[in-house]
Amino acid sequence: MNYHIQFTTYNRTIEIYTTKEGSILSVDPDIEELNLQGKNLTAFPSVINHLVKLRVLDLSNNSITAISDNIVNFVNLRQLSLHKNYLSHVPIIIDELANLNVLDLSSNQLSSVPATIVNLKNLQTLNLNSNQINIFPKPICHIPKIIKLEIADNNIHSLPMQISDLVSLNEMCLDNNKLTFLPIQFFELVNLTHLSLCENQLTNLSDRVEKLQEMQVLKLSKNCLESLPKELFTCVKLEKLLVDNNQLTYLHKHIGNLYNLKELSVSKNKLKKLPFGLSHLQNITILDASYNELQNIPIELKNCSHNQITYLNFDVCCMKSLQYFNISGNKISSFPIHLCKVWNLTYLDISENGMKDIPNDISQLRNLVNLYLQNNEFKEINKNICNLADLKVLDISNNQIKGLLLGSVWSKETCPRLRPLPGNELRSLTCKASALTTELQDSRKYIFAQRAIHDWNKMTGKDGWHQDTDLILK
Repeated sequence: MNYHIQFTTYNRTIEIYTTKEGSILSVDPDIEELNLQGKNLTAFPSVINHLVKLRVLDLSNNSITAISDNIVNFVNLRQLSLHKNYLSHVPIIIDELANLNVLDLSSNQLSSVPATIVNLKNLQTLNLNSNQINIFPKPICHIPKIIKLEIADNNIHSLPMQISDLVSLNEMCLDNNKLTFLPIQFFELVNLTHLSLCENQLTNLSDRVEKLQEMQVLKLSKNCLESLPKELFTCVKLEKLLVDNNQLTYLHKHIGNLYNLKELSVSKNKLKKLPFGLSHLQNITILDASYNELQNIPIELKNCSHNQITYLNFDVCCMKSLQYFNISGNKISSFPIHLCKVWNLTYLDISENGMKDIPNDISQLRNLVNLYLQNNEFKEINKNICNLADLKVLDISNNQIKGLLLGSVWSKETCPRLRPLPGNELRSLTCKASALTTELQDSRKYIFAQRAIHDWNKMTGKDGWHQDTDLILK
């Protein structure tokens, strides 16, 4: 018995006739876009050979081992995806697809590409990620219109001098290869806007990087860089710079020139101090300097957790765009009051310090959504926290808290989800019953009420919950 299937692909309804086992018998001959991903195909289905009007063909997530010679029939093809198959080679006739714009050959078993690929005069995007390529294919360098090249997760040790011929290239990803250096010709790619070189073995970055003035995103995570050239900080269009997991011992003061920078990660390096130039980064929203060897820093950092910081200075107020700030795992015994002037903060983690008190000005952080105070030495929680109307998560576990007042300000609609309360000395928990009755029924905010009551009952040996009173226990 044969089956007639009608379905929509790429916003167009098409018809396919299959056998009971799923083999394709026929396809609507007028379709222009066909998605056959994940159909357990082991070869190009012969019934699509006559689809000369095809513009988009997706055969990804199958078990295809070879590209059919009949591919030359698809003279109008613009996009071809063979992602995640078992291809070991690409036929030389690939150049017959003269109108091809996008070619995805990622997650296969390719070790090279044919020289004829240079004849794909209209190719703009080429994806060769996750193959078995040991030598960068030189023919790629001569594809005239390519603007996006992905060749990550291979075993490439070096780049050819001809790389400079990719004059139209805007985006390039070479993550997870074996690159130890970049040839000087690489820095002739002056139209690059996005470059990712994570998880290689780069030990330095040439001062010729200053030629890449169009660069907006640069990712150098997980390399062996000991420093960054000062010329990098002339690339003022940079919005994202990731250099975490390297061997950096210092940052140049001119980093403050990157006035468009929104995200900076220098975590897991060997930094002992940070330049005051960071305070000039007025547009920064994510800044991570955790897991270094910092002992004192300008407060302009967003994430400086697990260092040895004992003091934060007043410069944090200069960074009005800060939204995420993590200073956990340091030695800050007093809550930095100037932190309360960073009004755009939505996430604040000051856990694992030695803090004993919270200033009244905490109420100025009216945009705060997540507040983590666990593993400190608080004996009480400042009641002004109750004025934080947008607060959703409050973690006060493992302190020395003996009493907790909640319901006087928070309503059942605004009561935050408190993390479990173990490690305190809770003797009284005061809250309006109306604020927590709903919490007990709402799985999204269940943690606080359930754990707080459980901890109290376990400590006292009796049930202190009464829905008809404003007190859980007092």
